[in-house]
Amino acid sequence: MKKRKRTAIFPFYNKQGRLTNDVEFLIKSLKQIADTLVVVSNGQLEDRSKMKQLADILIVRENRGYDAGAYKEALFNEEVSRMIDEAQELVFCNDTFYGPFIPFQLIFEEMDDPEVDFWGLNLSDTGLSTFLQSYFLVFKKEIWKSGDLKKFFDENIDENTLDFNRVLMSFEQNIFSFLVDKGYHYNAFRVQRYHIFTDFEGSICLDRLPILKKKVLSKQYYDRERLLDVLHYIDGQYNYDIRLILEDLKERNSITLSREEIKQHKVQIKAKEMIVTKTRKEDIVKFVQRHKRVYIYGIGGYGKAIKNMLKDESVAGFIVSDDHLLPDEGRELRCALGDKQQESFDKIPLYGISELKSQRGNLAPIIVALSEKNKVQVQSKLKSFPNVLYLF
Repeated sequence: MKKRKRTAIFPFYNKQGRLTNDVEFLIKSLKQIADTLVVVSNGQLEDRSKMKQLADILIVRENRGYDAGAYKEALFNEEVSRMIDEAQELVFCNDTFYGPFIPFQLIFEEMDDPEVDFWGLNLSDTGLSTFLQSYFLVFKKEIWKSGDLKKFFDENIDENTLDFNRVLMSFEQNIFSFLVDKGYHYNAFRVQRYHIFTDFEGSICLDRLPILKKKVLSKQYYDRERLLDVLHYIDGQYNYDIRLILEDLKERNSITLSREEIKQHKVQIKAKEMIVTKTRKEDIVKFVQRHKRVYIYGIGGYGKAIKNMLKDESVAGFIVSDDHLLPDEGRELRCALGDKQQESFDKIPLYGISELKSQRGNLAPIIVALSEKNKVQVQSKLKSFPNVLYLF
């Protein structure tokens, strides 16, 4: 493989502004494959002199717009822009993971394909949405030269927002669909069968993704036994020094694990493969095109995903069961309602199924955005509705 000239942009954030050892390792790993390393510190930076030794260009900014805001600021920086002009590949990499457990050079060698315009470490495909996860992305020169990358950031990214969910939705999934719609070809080092958060041990031990996302240590996902499974695997399969992870665990999360405990741990992988909907995104788009405006049955994760996929004017309303007791929707609805009737959800009208039938009749087009298990509970309620699309 002929060596390519690369510019890498690395957003960095630490609450105390400290450069931890695991992040320093990641930066040095990036420098092995990048001719120019641009570090964008979101917020305070305790030791600028050390970071300047590692970075070719250092930008310090407020923590607004998060990673997407950092990328935008770098892309529109005159000095950085000149460096990208001289490069053949542009790398986006953030500090939300431990690793890499194998050298980046090996990954780039495997991903060397002249037919591919951009690629990432991990492709997520749930049926409803397909995208390359944004913690590591690589773009070929053609995308930069076309102006499309700058165009995307200029039109879609608010570098001053403090709304994290808004940034996530406008950046990660949108940049993928934007580039695909432009006709660019993509690839991935790994296709995700096991979710990187909910089944992180499967992601690393079975999908063999060579990174561990730091978010698995949050209260939402942390499980000591599963973490021991992963660390035992990493320690046995790779040359990566897991003391980098153990140091950060103790400092950031007050979690103490010993190398001996990890070595003696008996691994029991119980990960479950991701659930992929039988109805694909293109099926939903065709259904909406046929009916113009549709109703979404369910206000859980699937319902929100479909709503985000469609234009707001295409969604006539959300539907819930009359008793509001379905496992996936009842808890969220009661939490939002208290003991009061709610008339809308996410600023879109909310109907009970009986109310919808009395007001709109049984010809109302409905997308049932419920899990396969919960779908069974509503099928009897929808027998008289001829225009129904189920995800499963």
